Amino acid sequence: MSLYRHPEVYATLLSPEPDVFEHVLDWIDLYLDGPLASVMDPCCGPGTWLLPFSVRELHVAGNDHLPQMVAECRRRLGAAAELTQLDMCALAFETGPFDVALNLHSSIGHLPDLVSAAAHLRSVREHLRPDGLYFLGACVYDGDTVDEDVHVLYESEPMYVPSGGMASVRYESVRRDPVRCEETIRLHLLSRGVAACPERLEEEYVLRTFQRDGLRTLLDDVGGFDLLAVHAMEEDGHPDRGLQPNCGDVTLVLRKRS
Repeated sequence: MSLYRHPEVYATLLSPEPDVFEHVLDWIDLYLDGPLASVMDPCCGPGTWLLPFSVRELHVAGNDHLPQMVAECRRRLGAAAELTQLDMCALAFETGPFDVALNLHSSIGHLPDLVSAAAHLRSVREHLRPDGLYFLGACVYDGDTVDEDVHVLYESEPMYVPSGGMASVRYESVRRDPVRCEETIRLHLLSRGVAACPERLEEEYVLRTFQRDGLRTLLDDVGGFDLLAVHAMEEDGHPDRGLQPNCGDVTLVLRKRS
């Protein structure tokens, strides 16, 4: 079992808060040349990040590898959105190129190796217009010491699921290994009265992280992007901190070269 296989619960618990969405809009306004008309999410899940743009009557497109996620995204976004069920390394949208691509939940960390990460970046680049932006979430940790202290990354309040019942979730980092570029994440889900959802679910998965220099090398090898800024959501004011060692969970602002 996995939370990701419960699209409605996932959308309830992990949709962006309005203030977080406003920060992203501010970044788009700051970095995008020209007006915003279209947004693409290469790993869209149930459309949590696309919905706020869709209700603003922008064209949106999303991709996910799970059919139930694509179906939930269609239910939430309607017929006007372009949705595909493909590998995030081999996107095939027909309605681009897009002004902005968003991948803010470090989904690139689910790819098995740097070859796949490079393929993903190239695929996104091919679907952006010249000077289009890619807001890419990534985890950057350097050093040679394994950290096995438990860190709470995110914890929700109990929330009502639209179809009935309640749910809450907590994400924990239980092990960070910067040498192997891996972080083990533990997820705790509690629910009550949610159809087809277990009342208790615990799962662990390994997320790929990056060392600062390795991430720079990856971007240089892929080519075609300029790194404009590096922001951290949890930092007051969200200043551009640059790509530094041990940035942690950050958002890279990449611009496709003309």
